[in-house]
Amino acid sequence: MVNSHPFAPLLGFSAVLLILGAALISPNGHVADLATLHRFWMSAGVMGIGFVLSWRLQTISGLWFWGVAIATRLFLLPMEPSDDIWRYLWEGHIQTLGFSPYHFAPNAPELEPYRTVWWSQINHAEVSAIYPPMTQLGFRMLAAIDPNLYLFKLAFILPDLRVCGLLSRQFGTVRSTLYAWNPMIIYSFAGGAHYDSWFILPLVAAWLIWIETLLAVVHLIGFGVPY
Repeated sequence: MVNSHPFAPLLGFSAVLLILGAALISPNGHVADLATLHRFWMSAGVMGIGFVLSWRLQTISGLWFWGVAIATRLFLLPMEPSDDIWRYLWEGHIQTLGFSPYHFAPNAPELEPYRTVWWSQINHAEVSAIYPPMTQLGFRMLAAIDPNLYLFKLAFILPDLRVCGLLSRQFGTVRSTLYAWNPMIIYSFAGGAHYDSWFILPLVAAWLIWIETLLAVVHLIGFGVPY
């Protein structure tokens, strides 16, 4: 049976542009290279158009919602990350060796024997750790498994997808695309490999619990008013 829903073509077009843009941007993650920077922004523009088109949608099935959310992130998994990731890897790595990243900057002579093949990519190697203790614990746990770029990326993507799930359950799939299909969100965790999803998840969870608690209190007050 042909889908006659008036928003079906728009949904398909939006999804295709988002996924196509993700596929195009993936090989162009080295934003410091001015020779390829225009490709990054052109690909981001394709994703942006797909995202803006999704604002006109009035219904999105769970299959479409999750299909686009997951596919776009998977396409960005092999993307060249931001240089922050190398510090995450390094600080987790040296913790497994018994060193504190707060006491030793990456270029400390004491750590020279433990330098890795990607050590030279660490930004501001003369500065010791600035990330909070719980974040450092996360880096250490991941590095204890394997100080691997893709493992760290997956560890950032999974909480991000959990946020998508929490939002869709509370507000529905249409409203939740503002987060789940947002090119900036997709790039930040799956492409750029930033760890911020680790604190966004508990913040969103706490916010939603507060909303539900507030609604419950309002309902109780409303129930008690007639009496």
